[in-house]
Parts: sequence; structure tokens; C-alpha cells
Amino acid sequence: MSNLLALIKGKRQEIAAKRLSRNLNTSKPPLGISYLRVFPNPANPDDVFYQAFGMHFVKTVEAGKEKKVAVLCKSATHDEACELCEGIMEAKAIHKGNKAMDEVISEMRASRRFLMNGTITPTPDITTAEKTELVELPQTVFEDVLKLIEEDMTDEIGEPLSAENGYCFKINRTGSGRDTEYSVSPSRKDGKMAIPAKLMAETHNLLEFANSQFDINKASQVAKAIGAVTGVSIGISSTLSLPATGTDGTAAALPGFSSTTTTTTAAAEAAAEAASVEYKAPETATLPDPEPPVATPTGEAVNQGDLDDMMKELAAL
Repeated sequence: MSNLLALIKGKRQEIAAKRLSRNLNTSKPPLGISYLRVFPNPANPDDVFYQAFGMHFVKTVEAGKEKKVAVLCKSATHDEACELCEGIMEAKAIHKGNKAMDEVISEMRASRRFLMNGTITPTPDITTAEKTELVELPQTVFEDVLKLIEEDMTDEIGEPLSAENGYCFKINRTGSGRDTEYSVSPSRKDGKMAIPAKLMAETHNLLEFANSQFDINKASQVAKAIGAVTGVSIGISSTLSLPATGTDGTAAALPGFSSTTTTTTAAAEAAAEAASVEYKAPETATLPDPEPPVATPTGEAVNQGDLDDMMKELAAL
């Protein structure tokens, strides 16, 4: 295969993968009891298996109909400066003391969540899963899962992330809204089984999915919607510096583990997200000192007449 043909084939695969990522939906634990099986990193089972993720959602009205626009938050996802987060923080300062507006502005914030490959099934039998899902967990629930994984691996109780010897986590979700509670516990016996090869072959590129949720046009729409509600003008940069998609499709750093019990509430989740997702302002660029003007060899200016005489002399040579 020629280099050009290989490039064309690779580009088509890249475009198809991005199109698939844009149309992919995430799966979340439903109300009641469900079982989560977390898949290891498909490229390296000892590497990071998740991706931080966050979206800005803003309600707007078009032609008399309510519509919700959304775009990736660069701060929640990549810890990078986010113009939308900056605008929201400015709006909170302007409308400080207005409880109704504060609630509306708070809904525009991006909550940090976590993505991973896995399955969510009604029973611990993973063989009932039809496909590999792009699982999305609230930050506090993800921390509880990490805490349980760490405890089992430290005490050599089991290998919960192993494709061959791993097991599920039982999640009980109750309530709704800010009264939602999650209880997480390992299912070491009933949920222990190998991940079917078919499911491991269907894993998603987490970083590619996250990056596919950013679009400059959508970001501009969200900025406009925020401005219409809050009166704050937000400029969106035309250049992006999102991390490139890696072969394993994951981020790089483990967050801190939860020091609480494995039962979390939506209110606690909101507080944790507010503390962990902060806007990072871009660093101020330092311009170099201007270079001094270059003097002529004699230190004096050369007038046009002298230049003409010099050119004539050169032409006569």
C-alpha cells in the first residue's frame, strides 16, 4: 500500500470515528439497583481507564420554543482556561444577592463527571450485556468506585479491573434531583466473571468522544445564550488547544479518593464538583523588550543623494 493510500484510509477511519463519537450517547446508573462493570484500559490494563468530562448546558428560546444548547467545558474536561466558565463567574459576581438569577447561573456551570468503558446491567451477569457502553458517573460516585477498587487491590481481596478475574459493583440509586442518593458496593461473588471478548473489542476512545463534544459554533451559541440571560458578553477563541487523542483514549492523573462512606447524595456531589472544577485564567503573556534601532556604520544618516552617487559608481565598475 502506498503512503498516500495509507493516509487516505487513515483519514477516512478518523472521520468515521469522530462522527460515531459525536452521535454516541452515555449510559448512567438508573433508579433502583443496577450492576456496573468497569473495563480496564484496552491498550494497557495497568494504565488509566477513565476520562474527566463536563458540559455547559444553557436553555434558550428559538421561534417561541425552548431549546437547550450544550458544549464541552474545557476546564472540567482538560483543566484548561474556559471562556464560558469565566463569563459565568463574572455573571455570578454581577448578580450577587439575586437568588433567582444565582440559581439560573448555577445551572450553566459544568459539573465534572467521569467516563469509562463498561456495562450497566440489571443483574451481575455481564454476559447479558448487548454492547460496551460509554458509562458516565457523577464525580462522587466515581470516587466511591475508586475507593473500593483501591481497598480490594491493597488488601489483595480481588482484581476488580481485571478482564479475566474482575467483578461488578452494585449501585443502588434512590431519590431524585438534589435528594438523589447512590450506594456502591462490590459484587465479588455473583459479579465475578471474564469480560466477553466481543465487548472488549467494542471499547470506545474516551478522549476522542470528549473532544468531539467541542465545536466552535456550539460554543458561540452557548456564549450568546449566556449573554442573553445574564447580560455578560463572552468572546470565544477561534483557536483550541484540546489535548490530542491518544491511542488509549484516556487522561492521565488519578483524582483523590473519597474519604466518606460509599453512600453519596446529590447535594454532596454538587458541593464536591463546585470545589473541584474551578476556572483557570490564562497566563498573561510577557512581550519581549523592543530591540534598539540599528545605526548606520558611521553613526550618521545616509541621505538619498549620497545613495544615488554610490549606485552610479557601482554601475560604472
